[in-house]
Amino acid sequence: MLQEAAMALPNLVKLLYRLLRDDRVARRPKLFAAVAVGYVMLPIDVVPDFIPVIGSVDDILLVATALHVLFQSAGGEVVEELWDGDGDVVALIADIVSWGADLVPRPVRAALQRMTQ
Repeated sequence: MLQEAAMALPNLVKLLYRLLRDDRVARRPKLFAAVAVGYVMLPIDVVPDFIPVIGSVDDILLVATALHVLFQSAGGEVVEELWDGDGDVVALIADIVSWGADLVPRPVRAALQRMTQ
């Protein structure tokens, strides 16, 4: 299951790019996703990456939450339309992203949702 999702990474990058350029997706979720990707690329983190396990978790949860918000804003039909790969794989990725976003504490998730609406 996770292996299929990892193999779909090139298609996921294309999907992210297309969602960010699509006019049907709201501006704030696009901005949040762009900021999340930028944060992950920066060498400075809230939780430093050199701390085992926890150092990477903040990055993973932030990206999962940003993708979840972006997917929700776009809607399933738009995501499927812009996806190049197998439909089952994009559904699996959406489930994994949703699961990761659910790991973010509820007050943080609620604040992020308010900011991105």
